[in-house]
Amino acid sequence: MRNTIFEEDKLLVKAAETPSENKPRFDWADALDDNRFEIPKVRITDGAGDRDFHIAEVAEVIGEALTNLMISREENEIYTAKNRELVVESARIVADRLIERMAEEEGGVAPRLSFDELHRLIEKALVENDAYDVAKSLVFSRSNGDGTDISNGGRHDVDASQIRLIRRSGQVVPWNSSKIEVAVRKAFLSLRLDSEPAVEIANKVTQKAISTGQA
Repeated sequence: MRNTIFEEDKLLVKAAETPSENKPRFDWADALDDNRFEIPKVRITDGAGDRDFHIAEVAEVIGEALTNLMISREENEIYTAKNRELVVESARIVADRLIERMAEEEGGVAPRLSFDELHRLIEKALVENDAYDVAKSLVFSRSNGDGTDISNGGRHDVDASQIRLIRRSGQVVPWNSSKIEVAVRKAFLSLRLDSEPAVEIANKVTQKAISTGQA
């Protein structure tokens, strides 16, 4: 099983790293059709600042992860009714969670999410839909495919700036707690488990590395 997962992950990495212009493109947002779920006016905080959020973005993100997964499995039928249904139902779950979050805010203030928090909601929605492989593809896409690091948004409160990691190749690189989190998250999803503990595990591994006193 271990070798099978490893080989599958290698193919998934390859698909995620393939430039978008060299992959089939589908209008996943169009799959929503009349299902443009009523959601609060949410703001997304990314590298460019605050911007409006639209549920169509969720459909596109899920669709991209799904496309990469299908490509890695050499599946030609990608924009199928079944896959579109998965995109719609997962987007619906995300919309429901955003509405719940707004209800928890004092005065019903519209939520403000980081890009990372949004992707975490999407990942959880996919897990809820038993789409663990698509959820893992989403993690691969974020950490490898589009050049966007899986920004921790302040979740890793351990300063490991002085630690260096020696890779198997002998290359010395700065310690990156986010990359540790990504590796743990992928492992959980490969085992069809909720990857939420990945943040705490990454922090504890980093703390252990710091405690060794070795830079």
